[in-house]
Amino acid sequence: MTEESKGEGKGESGKDPEKQLRLRVCVLNELLKTERDYVNTLEFLVSLDSGERDNECEGNKSAGSANVK
Repeated sequence: MTEESKGEGKGESGKDPEKQLRLRVCVLNELLKTERDYVNTLEFLVSLDSGERDNECEGNKSAGSANVK
């Protein structure tokens, strides 16, 4: 294996460590943003589900009290 062929696998980003680091930071920031959005969406969905359950429980209570008469 020659010296030239050893360096071919690095590509252009291997020649500029600062640029590679900036790109990694961008990727990590995008991952963090995506994960935060995902968690916010899950929290929203859970709040909707718990709200529906509260309404179901209130409906059952009023239906139950109507049947007591």
